[in-house]
Amino acid sequence: MVYALARLRAREVTPELARLADDPDPDVRIALIHSADALYDEPEHVMRYLAADPDIGVRQAAETWLLRAKRP
Repeated sequence: MVYALARLRAREVTPELARLADDPDPDVRIALIHSADALYDEPEHVMRYLAADPDIGVRQAAETWLLRAKRP
């Protein structure tokens, strides 16, 4: 579902997507990271939140996103 919304660039559902950052399925949270640029005007706040996720895979994906965002 997250990837489908990203393909549509469905930014109008952004408030509802914020809840997905707490979804119990780590795959959903990772999909949110992969799709963040297409879904959020400013995804950094979501990435910072997910960088503290209890799942190591989610944390690493968010940290990688943050590192890439700092590059010029």
